Amino acid sequence: MPGIDEMESIAMPLQDQLNSRNALRALKADPQTALQNYRLQIGLQPGHQTQLARVPFSLNMGNINIGPGAPNNDSRIYIQALTTPTRGHNSVNRYTALLRPNTANADFWVTERQTGCSLIILDWGGGQLSMGHLQPHPFNSYNQVNQTIINNTPLSVFASTQRSYLRTDVTQLIDASKVGGLDPNRYILIQSNFAAINLQNKNVIGVKETGQWNFYMQTNGVNRTVQQLVWTDWSSYLPYFAY
Repeated sequence: MPGIDEMESIAMPLQDQLNSRNALRALKADPQTALQNYRLQIGLQPGHQTQLARVPFSLNMGNINIGPGAPNNDSRIYIQALTTPTRGHNSVNRYTALLRPNTANADFWVTERQTGCSLIILDWGGGQLSMGHLQPHPFNSYNQVNQTIINNTPLSVFASTQRSYLRTDVTQLIDASKVGGLDPNRYILIQSNFAAINLQNKNVIGVKETGQWNFYMQTNGVNRTVQQLVWTDWSSYLPYFAY
């Protein structure tokens, strides 16, 4: 028979994996409560298109880790998820049309942390969804006039400039993603602040519940807040509503 020390060494890995499985079940059953209890940490491989993948998942030190950065230890399990990487400000694929992936075999939809990025989620109707995550433009990408203005104003002006430029980029990406010129039915747009403004970051995750996708945003800063995101009907005439 194994001794006490050996039994403990066997029990701990089992408990670590059980903790991860319990966190996964909680996230699936009651996303809002789970996201209030656990901080999300999501990191994905570089890329530009959403794809279905077998993704590492781990509960570690009170954090839900999703992606290759999830600790590769006894707490690691795997989920089937749609993954949307960040498109860089200078990526050749920044405005490549978004895919409308088959979501049937996924339980979660994940993307990376936002600290100044803009995330657009589109519902084209008929169960077709798309997601795009755009990195903001860095300071040196602006023309000399804008750089001079930004240099002589509060940092909040730079953040506002970033969001304004990103809305133009979002529009260009949506236009590239239309099929037959048809607009999406509705959208969710999240524009996070440059992290230095409010010391916050945002994590967005989609959870399939009773056959439909619901999206939640966890904001981490001095406090943690969680909210379910609401779709906005598409309009070609009204400005974007953004979180």
